[in-house]
Amino acid sequence: MPSSSVPGATRTGTELCVLLPWGSIVIFIENDVMLRLPNLIGPELAALAAPADMAHIVSTEGIDPTEDASPKRNEQEPFDAARFGARSAACAALRALTRMSETEMLRLRPAFREVCLSKEGVALIEEEGTAYMPSVAYTILQRTMQAEGHCFADVASARVAQPVLLAVHRMLMDTPSRFVADDIAHRSSHRFSLRSDREREAIETVDEWVRAPKGSTEWRNLEGFGQRAKEVLAWRAKLGGETMPADEPERVELEAEAGPGVQWRQTDHVILRFLRSTLSTRRSLQGYEYLSIAMDVLKRAGADVTVQPVAHRLQHPERSFTDVPRDLVPYGRDTGDAGIDHQGALVVRFLQAVGEMPPWEDHALLQVGVDFTTNERDAPSETPQPTPRPKLALHEAEMERFDFEQLPVHVIDDPTAHELDDGISIERVAGKDEIWIHVHVADPTSIMDPADDLARRARRQHNTLYLPEGRWPLLPDEMLQAGRLSLGSKSETEEQREERQKHGLCALTFSARVDAQGKVQEYCVRPSIVHNVQITTYDEVSAALEVDGTSDLHVLQRFARAMLHQRVANSSIASNMPGPNFTLSPVPLPGAPATPSTQTLFRGFPKIDIGMLSLEPPAWSKAQDLVSECMLLAGRVAGACAADRGVPLVYRSQEAPEAAAAAKLRGLRDEDGNMSWLTLLRSGVRLAPGNASHAPAPHFALGISPALDDAAAHGGYARSTSPLRRYPDIVAHWQLKASLAGRTAPWSQERLEADMPRMARMDAWSRSLERRVRYFWMALGLRRLLDAPPGSLTPEEQALLGPLDAVVALPDVRINPSRLDARVRVFVPQLGINAECGWHRSIAAAELGAPLKVRLHDVVRAGVRSSVIVVPEHWNA
Repeated sequence: MPSSSVPGATRTGTELCVLLPWGSIVIFIENDVMLRLPNLIGPELAALAAPADMAHIVSTEGIDPTEDASPKRNEQEPFDAARFGARSAACAALRALTRMSETEMLRLRPAFREVCLSKEGVALIEEEGTAYMPSVAYTILQRTMQAEGHCFADVASARVAQPVLLAVHRMLMDTPSRFVADDIAHRSSHRFSLRSDREREAIETVDEWVRAPKGSTEWRNLEGFGQRAKEVLAWRAKLGGETMPADEPERVELEAEAGPGVQWRQTDHVILRFLRSTLSTRRSLQGYEYLSIAMDVLKRAGADVTVQPVAHRLQHPERSFTDVPRDLVPYGRDTGDAGIDHQGALVVRFLQAVGEMPPWEDHALLQVGVDFTTNERDAPSETPQPTPRPKLALHEAEMERFDFEQLPVHVIDDPTAHELDDGISIERVAGKDEIWIHVHVADPTSIMDPADDLARRARRQHNTLYLPEGRWPLLPDEMLQAGRLSLGSKSETEEQREERQKHGLCALTFSARVDAQGKVQEYCVRPSIVHNVQITTYDEVSAALEVDGTSDLHVLQRFARAMLHQRVANSSIASNMPGPNFTLSPVPLPGAPATPSTQTLFRGFPKIDIGMLSLEPPAWSKAQDLVSECMLLAGRVAGACAADRGVPLVYRSQEAPEAAAAAKLRGLRDEDGNMSWLTLLRSGVRLAPGNASHAPAPHFALGISPALDDAAAHGGYARSTSPLRRYPDIVAHWQLKASLAGRTAPWSQERLEADMPRMARMDAWSRSLERRVRYFWMALGLRRLLDAPPGSLTPEEQALLGPLDAVVALPDVRINPSRLDARVRVFVPQLGINAECGWHRSIAAAELGAPLKVRLHDVVRAGVRSSVIVVPEHWNA
């Protein structure tokens, strides 16, 4: 039973009342639910067993004390025969499941060791570095049945029962040295990441050393490391704040006479690698005995790891390593509730102090192995090459590409864009107010099959990451150039561009005949070759469209507006919340070497220039509207073509809100379907998230549904226009081209449906990572402003500290019983971030979307987590 009617009412998700096998009811955060076994008990029994009042909760032990949670009034629950009887029946079912899973653990453990703990078995789990728990459970069950002598037919038809699934899940969770639970959506993904051999060996080795008896070789390894670390820390302490001036960041490798005179040994590198591995996840339900081992290592280096009270003041970050980290100092609270974040912050500070980690390293990237720094750690391997092919790929020999010859192809993008993956052409229909709109999309499948190493690499990464530190491309840049995959390149010379276009560029073209009312009358998909590619920018096209004319772009704009109004008449809503605006330099940043033979010193700090956002809603340019509408048209054509031909494809859909809510939103839009994010927030209507589906389905916010009533209305919407940066779009190209060539599509319906949860998980993972990383740098930049000496800030920088406009994003006043303080979640549009706003416990919460003035008060950084703290303007400093 959810304890709050507001989804996301706490920092980590909805609170749930959880019934334990012995009858107690406790509060857990929904995000910490690691496994869902449906229909163990019926929904009616579960509802009857739930407490009648939230005051009848035994404890909130499931709540991470570093998170804000509503206080619970623990009261004795009055006797209710029906409720207690239902609870007893539910507990009996839980205990039976527990007993059966324990029996299955004993039965399955030999096969688990063979499949999951041996080098040969781990290699078979999954090529992309993750283990899908249901598949692992099925493999282990089959191996067990084979060992027990079951016949082939029984083994082949084996079904994974709930006790088996729970047993395998528990064994994977109990092996954190090898398997790390998905940190974002484990309950839906059922995925475990596999630690690298080096990381696993470091964890197991240091674990063994810590348990070794005093005087043994292993004990001396740790003691020796501690002594050498003390010397480095003492040397660093003498430098004071000289290593953090506002200069350009650099890494300096010191000679022995210039440094502390310490050289790390091979055993020291193992320990340092272990310490980094403890920062790879915040899952408090798995593997945090390693942080206690890390604290043991740090104490041998002379660190004080006890939690101490802190002063009611902002403190400068340059203090000795043994101080309580400023990362844990919000407004006047004790650090006793920091939990694992306190330990993580201590590990980070230690690694920074000994030169193993730059002070600007983005801790969120530790979880995923993305490294934009200029170091030698995990140097990329040689770029995978596609399978050698003749001039035409084998599957294309049966199907010549349509040559668009000299038809102009307008490639419109930002000046800084790297992947030029789509262009637009038009052809006017003689005698009618209609045009053919051709959306030409770069075709990496022209040189790449699903089994190629390059394709497998793209599948693992899923999409291009755009982060402040740099761009992590889906396909290697050198491949985009050498393979002629993109529709042009801004780095090419005119001679190179002419040479490429003379031979033509491979594309997959999505074409639609559109009438003056914006309705699709006819459509087709064709592999193609384009020559006359004209690269321009949004600003240039928008400027051209400001002047009346009859050019192709003017005609295209008129039809794009008609298509837009068709979607708006249906249900289309456009509302974008502003995001943080800053630049980071230099890029790439200096990083720690993989195995430094000399002492490393980091000087300076990256420059983080934060821009103040306008309170006015950002307006898209005419060119952006035009391109966006054409890409949506291409997605509709892809979906309709796939539906016509019975081709399995991943569609995008979104459920509509209730009729009254939908009508309310329609009345709040402008004529183009736009609505400010504040209007949407204050409406109180919560739009459902977009979903992936295996069949065409309506998409409310895009206004795409059968109600469009045109030739493509039955096809829904399928992403297909960004194959240079989204792997699912590459899959769409493979599927459509195979069907057009008369071949069987590489992904069957069953295989695609089985792969869709992985795609959804990777979509969520990449979005979450980009948000975390941008928040990290924004928080770090604001912290630098808070720590700046008085009088050193420019007027623009001083304005970022407040007063600032904010609106209430979550109206609950959340009281933390450990800190005895209260907070309200607010959104600060001028910074483009959420923040925690200090709140008087005696004052009721403001309404959702209520405006208030705030000023920046603190930035909390603990381990891999950051949080910006603001307070109302009228509070005393």
